[in-house]
Amino acid sequence: MDLNTGRTIREIRPPSETFGRPGFFGDGRSLLLAPPVNDGPRAIVRLDTGAIVAIPHDKSLHYYAGPSETLVSRVSQDQLQLRNLEGTVLQTATIDTGPDEGRSFADLAFTLDRSEFIHVPTAARIVKYSAITLQPLWHIKLKGYTSALRLFVSANGNWIVASLSVKGKFEALLINGQTGEVAQKLPAFGLKMAISPDGRFLAVGKREKGKGILNGVDMFVDIIDVSSGRTVQRLSQARETIWDQTLHTYFNDILSTPDGNRLLTVGTSTKQWEAMRSPI
Repeated sequence: MDLNTGRTIREIRPPSETFGRPGFFGDGRSLLLAPPVNDGPRAIVRLDTGAIVAIPHDKSLHYYAGPSETLVSRVSQDQLQLRNLEGTVLQTATIDTGPDEGRSFADLAFTLDRSEFIHVPTAARIVKYSAITLQPLWHIKLKGYTSALRLFVSANGNWIVASLSVKGKFEALLINGQTGEVAQKLPAFGLKMAISPDGRFLAVGKREKGKGILNGVDMFVDIIDVSSGRTVQRLSQARETIWDQTLHTYFNDILSTPDGNRLLTVGTSTKQWEAMRSPI
């Protein structure tokens, strides 16, 4: 889809309807399709031709698209592998974790060019890796957290938000993506977020009980000033008429453009927003 016009450039029909969220490779020429659970095929979509190419896979592994023609696979929470598209292991990275460091449910979070990614093996550790060499770039240790839930990385990789819990109470950490320094503790705004390139604003997906037929909720995006915690703008999801019924749009994810001036909400429909008051 052309984000400037909303025009569909190419329609691709994958061989299975069970594919989860797709992942672009860093070169922008291919797309990785993987199922939400590890019991289906993996495939590469060539965006210039629309060709779909099946790739070898191990059903026990989670796969992520790398910079170009490589895959990062998560063997376990403390072991990662770099593979080529034929399945050959190129590099392995292992991090020692303690028995009392809490659990992590967070996925790997990549920078826009897929050259670097953040891994939270436990609630006590956050590690930044090179996706090219699988070498750690920085490693920070945390204290007091019992579980790690989600990771969010700004498009330029300069800022990271880690959503964590402490005995059932939720909070988030704003982390400098270049140094690994914890810049600020934040309230737990939500589990769907995007970060502005300068780290000043968060776009946070929220839901409230509504009158919509679909899930009975109203969904919207709040633009939040990180320094004050104040909501400076609300983007309200428009209702849609489908089969003469008014439905409330449901979205699964929030994405920011690299310049931070526009947001995409992706779900029952894809919408593009301009954050007019405070760019995100």
